[in-house]
Amino acid sequence: MANIMVFGDSIAFGFYDIKGGWVTRLKTYYASTEPPEKKIHTKIYNLAISGALTTYLFDYLEINIKPRNWVTNKTVIIFEIGINDSAVVNRTNKTKTSLKTFENNIQNLIEISRKYTNNICFIGLTQVEKNKLSPVPWDPEISYNNKSVKIFNKKIEEICQKEKIAFISIFESFNDRSLLTPDGAHLNNKGHKLIFEIVKDFLKKKKFIK
Repeated sequence: MANIMVFGDSIAFGFYDIKGGWVTRLKTYYASTEPPEKKIHTKIYNLAISGALTTYLFDYLEINIKPRNWVTNKTVIIFEIGINDSAVVNRTNKTKTSLKTFENNIQNLIEISRKYTNNICFIGLTQVEKNKLSPVPWDPEISYNNKSVKIFNKKIEEICQKEKIAFISIFESFNDRSLLTPDGAHLNNKGHKLIFEIVKDFLKKKKFIK
């Protein structure tokens, strides 16, 4: 079976979903569908941190992969990261992470992950509601907007295409604002359920896990 490690920000962490977020939904799904007599099960580890930037992942990526890189299980690494990098710092009108630095960070995350597995996937970024996030109520020094998010999302996709890494595009799926919480940034139950379904189907289609 597989050890699936998910690295990312608050959306991957599962904020505001009564069922714990799309990663927990995935974990619950496999726990309920795999027969208990199996000696080796699909293990899903949520290693996301709220507010994370791509640079944050370098501090703990390998130390979390190494002990979970089992000979008996296929290692799968999923990233859902980038929306915080795309946030605009209001006093400079520049993104928190420059696009060039972001590109290098994504490349480096892939390079580190490939030391352990070729089963790597990036989930694209979700949309936001600019009118609720300019500035951000809980952090007035920054703002979010879909123009910036879209640029960073496209950069992830381009790198994945170049590196032949799986990319799950979800940006257009979040045209539907009913998938977002009232804060305009995070996902509600419906939004997390949508990503869970998309990722579950992807994992089966790619045969990362059965």
